[in-house]
Amino acid sequence: WSEKKSSEMTKRDWKIFREDMKIYLRGGRVPIPCRTWAESPLPVELLKAINEVGYIRPTPIQMQAIPVAMEQRDLIGVAETGSGKTAAYMLPMLTYVNALPALDNITAEDGPYGIVMAPTRELALQIEEEGHKFSKIQAIRS
Repeated sequence: WSEKKSSEMTKRDWKIFREDMKIYLRGGRVPIPCRTWAESPLPVELLKAINEVGYIRPTPIQMQAIPVAMEQRDLIGVAETGSGKTAAYMLPMLTYVNALPALDNITAEDGPYGIVMAPTRELALQIEEEGHKFSKIQAIRS
């Protein structure tokens, strides 16, 4: 599977890939994972930001969660601390927010466009820090 183009992958190839990456899922019509950032459904400007931040390859949670989130589908993702869960939902959310009209004096009541809730202040600060890596480049504020 590592040398095939995404379009050449069979269902069996994707099954082996997911097993190798320890990606386990339930549910129907689950989109295929992205093995590289270039295969992801993220917009070019965000891919540039990902490159500038130094993310080389998506982690397994990002490989599967980003395509699911980009289809605006529900997802429960379970992965270890430091595995990239925050970016797995933050990148699709920033993509969605960036596609909306900017909030101004007239549209201020339409916002916020995105909200992330966290159980602790410490985690909220970590999430904000991660979001700032990408939102600065896209002129989105928290």
